[in-house]
Amino acid sequence: MKQINFRVDDSIGEAFSAFCQRIDTRPGALLGSIVDFYGRCEILAQKAAAKKVNREEALIELGRIVADMRSLAKANGEFKKFLADMLEPHGIKIEELGAI
Repeated sequence: MKQINFRVDDSIGEAFSAFCQRIDTRPGALLGSIVDFYGRCEILAQKAAAKKVNREEALIELGRIVADMRSLAKANGEFKKFLADMLEPHGIKIEELGAI
């Protein structure tokens, strides 16, 4: 198994932990789900590019990935809600930001 370590400023780490507590998940679980999601997507993309996976297998794996994305989706939803709440008093709608 590969272990990924990185450092962040104490205030950022504490705020991230508070965010995770607010959405009822552990920081390691959320970070792990991010790495897992993007890693599995990349593996599937590489297999597809090399024609080492057929359509049915790809759809099954995509279904598994999507099913496992719940914690990441919950975190992204909370983040988007926070941004919308912060922008609203300034008359900016989150949709105006484009890709968010």
